Amino acid sequence: MWARRLAGWGGLLVALIGGTPAIGQTWSGGPIWRPSPVPQAGPGPSDCGVDASTAGAVGDGVTDDTAAIQAALNQGGRVCITRPGTYVVSAALVNAGVLPNASLNSALVIQSNTTLMLGRGVRLWMANQSNCYLMRNANPGTGDHDITIAGGSFDGNCNNQQTNLWVEPYWFGHLMVFKNVQRLSVRDTGTIEPKCFAWLFAGCSDVAVERIGFHHFHRNSDGVHFDGPSERIVVRDLSGVTGDNMVSFTPGEGTYFFGKALAEWGEGDIRDVLVENICSNDAKEPVRLTGPAHLVMENFIIRNVWGSVRDGMGIHLHDDDRGALSGCRMSNILIENISCTVPPGAFTTSHMPRRRMSSTAGGVWTWRRSLGSNWTTAWPSAV
Repeated sequence: MWARRLAGWGGLLVALIGGTPAIGQTWSGGPIWRPSPVPQAGPGPSDCGVDASTAGAVGDGVTDDTAAIQAALNQGGRVCITRPGTYVVSAALVNAGVLPNASLNSALVIQSNTTLMLGRGVRLWMANQSNCYLMRNANPGTGDHDITIAGGSFDGNCNNQQTNLWVEPYWFGHLMVFKNVQRLSVRDTGTIEPKCFAWLFAGCSDVAVERIGFHHFHRNSDGVHFDGPSERIVVRDLSGVTGDNMVSFTPGEGTYFFGKALAEWGEGDIRDVLVENICSNDAKEPVRLTGPAHLVMENFIIRNVWGSVRDGMGIHLHDDDRGALSGCRMSNILIENISCTVPPGAFTTSHMPRRRMSSTAGGVWTWRRSLGSNWTTAWPSAV
């Protein structure tokens, strides 16, 4: 029955019939990009075009390594940081007016055709009162392509950044920001205490986010956050704790929250998405889909989500919990194998949305093999 309903999904049927789809199988929008392999054991000398840790970056947790790492990134190609250590990055290049960093307030900038590989024990740490992104792509306006980030960890040091998330027009506490990037891979890495979102993707296509860990306790510190227009996305094998959503899809973030599209938040439909193998250790919500009425989310598979959740929802789909919008259209959604529990003492009532689906939801919904708080009452049509 499900296969007949989704005849128009093209290669997504492979996912439903044959198990986990690999990147490279055909979706409704065409073939999904298959990222080039990078060494999972950590990069060695033969993997690097330039190694920042032997070209000026110190990694002693004290020295500001921003300029040395940026100089390596400016060369493009395969950039490595192999020597274990804590590499301090800051707003030094922003404050000095060095472009392109200053134009969108980011400590580091990564360009097209660049692979950044961090060795085991390598941590990039935001210096106190940096109040900027740790990294973004070089050309958010015109777009970039073929960017890979693998290994190591990224630490937002949120307790020593501004507490006001709206401190200036271009910074909202996010750690890693990518806008208008085609063919983007993030894998085998972790994030620690960002002030807001750890990974923000807006207007990106052919995206693979795999094997990511989170250690977030600050309010509103999402793990992986997608804004539109975005398509052909694979998110799999995520784990840890986040202060808010571990995986979030919001096709119009600026419109949804502020009535206008903001500089780094895109606006547009999101489609052709696989989310699987999400393990929550007391995250607020493992997976969330929400947005304004004039946008669409379609062709989603969300499966294998488990663990403890703070607000009682393993999957949170709703039109609007602020009572101000009629709700995003969601169609062709498969949700299966969800098993989430609420820890003792977790406060859940005020976080439950007033509505789960708007009248414009439409499309085909399937919900199956799921256990946890409120599934029966919240989803009377579950199968």
